[in-house]
Amino acid sequence: MAGAPTTARLTVRPTSIAAAVAVVAVTLLALRILEAAQRVLGWAAMAVAIAGVLAPAVGRLSARVPRALAILAVVLGTLLTIGFVGFRVASDVTGQVATIQDEAPKLAERIEASRRFGEAASTLRLSERVGQITEEVPDRLRGGTPAEALRSATTRGLAVLVVTVLSLFFVLHGAKLVDGAIRQLPPTRQAGMKQLARAVHRRAFGYAAGSLAMAAAAGVSAFAVALVTDVPGPAALGLWVALWNIVPILGTVIGAAPLVGFAAAASVPKGLATAALFVLYQVAETVFVQRRIERRTIRVGPFLTVAAGFGGLELYGLAGALLGVLATAVVVTVLDEAAHRGVPAVDGRGRPDGMEQTSKHSARMDEDMQKDTRGGMEAREAGRADDARPDMVQQQPGVMDDYDADRRAELARSIEPHVFPARPEQLLESARGQFAADWILDALSKAPDQTYANTQELWKALGGPVEQKRA
Repeated sequence: MAGAPTTARLTVRPTSIAAAVAVVAVTLLALRILEAAQRVLGWAAMAVAIAGVLAPAVGRLSARVPRALAILAVVLGTLLTIGFVGFRVASDVTGQVATIQDEAPKLAERIEASRRFGEAASTLRLSERVGQITEEVPDRLRGGTPAEALRSATTRGLAVLVVTVLSLFFVLHGAKLVDGAIRQLPPTRQAGMKQLARAVHRRAFGYAAGSLAMAAAAGVSAFAVALVTDVPGPAALGLWVALWNIVPILGTVIGAAPLVGFAAAASVPKGLATAALFVLYQVAETVFVQRRIERRTIRVGPFLTVAAGFGGLELYGLAGALLGVLATAVVVTVLDEAAHRGVPAVDGRGRPDGMEQTSKHSARMDEDMQKDTRGGMEAREAGRADDARPDMVQQQPGVMDDYDADRRAELARSIEPHVFPARPEQLLESARGQFAADWILDALSKAPDQTYANTQELWKALGGPVEQKRA
């Protein structure tokens, strides 16, 4: 006779209960620490954003003056300019926001009393809604509640000091920090991660820099239009248009709606002309500027931009909106890069896992890909560390094959063109900022001490072969 089936029992041991309680407690403690450090983390994030946006300008200027002077000129100059403009504009914006808070509901009441739009405006309770929006705008721009805004005002000087110091630090050592973090990964992953880091810096921060430039241009344009049309609060309306301009496709038109409303209240033709002007501005910006920036960087899209911008605005004010857009651009760039080429590992034969040798490259290139990642360390260990020329791979002197062509192209991609003419230390700094492969950094550290006019001249000095003209 078969035995009776056994019933599984769930046993809960005291150690399991203690572990679960400990996990919950640690999670709550981490959340409390994160909440307490929110403002400091925001300063650090802003410093990273500033350093990433200003790094290309530092690289261009350092090709003409010493790097330390270039960093001081760009970073401190930018921060001081922002602080000066902000100080001069802040009082105007504060007074003009109060004027708008007073005038906007009156304008809505006149629309409700008009024959043409009165019924629809009254149904929508336009004056009541406009009053609520105008009352909430200052709190949204500051970020948080009035009590939080007051605490923020008391630490504003400290915030400027911390952000300035951290921005200088990240401009000086940001590339080294990223490179050090990548070196903690397995060697087979380092080359792919360097490519990804280079792409994120170039595309995401390039998108952020381009978006900020467009927003500034739109804000200045809106300020000028407000002055010409004699509407109240030109500085506040210009700031509002600049904030909305970050949203692609329709941001400027939406942000200009209050300005158009004030202009139309004074004169309907003036309002129509103002609306047409901003529509044309939006079309020109989208067709000629936005597309150019997106082709060179990344396309984020209006929905993600609105969600990230207003989510950051709710949490951390205007600075939070900018950080939210930048974070979204970084995430979109990572996903786009991963979808198109991934972050390949390298197999034992030195080529990406799951990929066969291509017809474009020779077998020797596949065999030497691992050497690219390790930066020629095996060659130096074999006794060539004192060789006068850098560890450049050569098949036949003066003859360039597909491998050499790809290697030269990688060298060109790893050094920003504006750096030339430059000496080896400037080229090495630029290559580090572009997260260049180890073999490039090793080669540049051994390059002859002279001034190089372009990549071709550098390639020759490093011992790389050149293309031979066919007879």
